[in-house]
Amino acid sequence: MRRLRLAGFALALLLIVALGTWYIRWCYPYGMRHGYLATMSVALRLYAQDHGGWYPAGAGSPLRSLQLVHWDYMGFPHALAGLSGDVDETIRRVKAGGAIDESVSSWVYWEGFRRDDDPQLAILWERVGGVGFNGRRIEAGAHSVLFADGQMGTVWACDWSEFLAKQEALRTAILDKHRSTLHKGGRAVQGSGANHSIVPNL
Repeated sequence: MRRLRLAGFALALLLIVALGTWYIRWCYPYGMRHGYLATMSVALRLYAQDHGGWYPAGAGSPLRSLQLVHWDYMGFPHALAGLSGDVDETIRRVKAGGAIDESVSSWVYWEGFRRDDDPQLAILWERVGGVGFNGRRIEAGAHSVLFADGQMGTVWACDWSEFLAKQEALRTAILDKHRSTLHKGGRAVQGSGANHSIVPNL
């Protein structure tokens, strides 16, 4: 009788563990990504603080530019993978001195902007819909977004198309303004000790 009770207890425990594992994987389809978006927000703002207000740009592609924050403003490169990207491969590439791209990172990054640009401008968002800022499953089609002023938010599926159109218009207007200002004021000097300009080539 005791053996039967022990066997029943063990079976119940295994069932609980299995259900718990399944639930966690369902809630976090790409694994837990706690603090990834917040890490990017802090790193980007620190970078801008040291680069005349400009966010990283001019490294050859948007994601390579985004990767510039790793060297001095992030302790670990995990967050560069995004909320659904390949964390292991991102870490491997960065540690090996390689570049990240869309095959390993799920971030959509828009370069050429400043931290004092219109706060409604989004400079970074998760490419895959339905993933929250910490990796948790949210409404299908919703996207986690980082704005120019460092604020984070969620754009729901019903608003996504309108959001994209608004963002395109904002980017065009702001980039035109930057080009006009830079052409009047001249080019900025190269960043000290860096292989990229403080001011992007607009």
